[in-house]
This record gives sequence, structure tokens and C-alpha cells, in this order.
Amino acid sequence: MGSAFSEEEIQAVAAWVEQGGALLLAVDHAPYGAAAEALGRRFGVSMGKGYAFQLAGADLTTNLVFPSPALGDHPIMRGRTPSEAIGLVRTFTGQSISGPRSATVLLAMSDDALEAPDLTTLQAIRDRLRAGENAGLVTMEMARPALSAQGLAFAFGAGRVVVLGEAGMLTAQMLRFSDGRAPRLMGLNTSGHDDQQFALNLLHWLSRLLP
Repeated sequence: MGSAFSEEEIQAVAAWVEQGGALLLAVDHAPYGAAAEALGRRFGVSMGKGYAFQLAGADLTTNLVFPSPALGDHPIMRGRTPSEAIGLVRTFTGQSISGPRSATVLLAMSDDALEAPDLTTLQAIRDRLRAGENAGLVTMEMARPALSAQGLAFAFGAGRVVVLGEAGMLTAQMLRFSDGRAPRLMGLNTSGHDDQQFALNLLHWLSRLLP
């Protein structure tokens, strides 16, 4: 997939942010990383361009959990008051990212996080794990280490940027199935995390309601 943005569009966005604007770039799993790669590169951000996952017993999961130790020290995580502080973020199938040295890693990937290049490969890894094959050998052959983050925040000139490697955490989704199975809930339709407050906080920071 080619870039979703022309060079002129990329330069216009960068100039606007540099002069004091704000950018929320929420990318997602393949193929969206490739589509946003050129825009991200202009801000010093690299895209994993695949499907980030972790091993989970004889299986894998793309729904990643970021507890307090994996959350960056940033106004987005602290909020305006203690009641707005973020303690846990959950994501729902995305890619990994990395950014410039000046960036704060909001959501730090674990050391054992991996990335499959595409959905076909991800499913093949899952099938082989469920068949009992050695996880280390399967992932060495078919996956690569994930990049360092799934969320970043940084200044760009006089402006502010947040880049996320997963977009579902900002949405409220319900996947319906034709075979009668119960709908699958994703994003803000699920519980047990602080994703709604996280979404509010990052918008407050971009709009300068947070310092």
C-alpha cells in the first residue's frame, strides 16, 4: 500500500503543527501503518506495519494490556486531577511504533512483544501454536520483535503530537456475526480499563487544557 498522503499534504500538516497546531495520528494494524508511514516519518515516527502481539500460553493475543509500570510519566497519564489519572490502558489489535528521542512513551511495549507482518502470518502463527509447536521456533521463523511503543507524545516546534499504533481504544465497536454468536465488544464498549479517560486526557493535552 502506498502513502495515504501526498508530499504536499505531509508538508502542510508538519508546518501547521510546527507553528503551534496539534496532531493526533491514530494508526492501526496492517495495512494502515504503510499508508501512514510517510506522514509519521516526517515527525520522526517509525511504524511496525504489522500486527503486534504477545504469546499467551499455547496461543497469542493482539489485545494488549498496559498496566501502570508500562505507562509513561506525562500529563496525559496524570490528568488534571487525581480522579483523571490513568492506571491501565487496553488496546485491541494494532501495530507497534517508535519515535524521536524527545518523545514520551505513553504505552511501552513489553520486552517479549512481537509483530507479525500481516494477518495471514498472524493466523499461521496462531495455528502452529495451537497445534503444540515450540513457540520460540515458530516466532523466530515468522515474527519479529515489536518496536518500543504503542503510544507516543511529543512537542514538534511550537505544536504537540500524539501518535497511537492502535485506534480501537478510541472507539466503541460491536462486531456482529451471522452464525448467531454473541456480538464481540471492542474499545470503549468494554470494561476493566481507563481507555475513556485516556482518550479524554490526550485530547485535553493536545488542546492545551493540560500543560
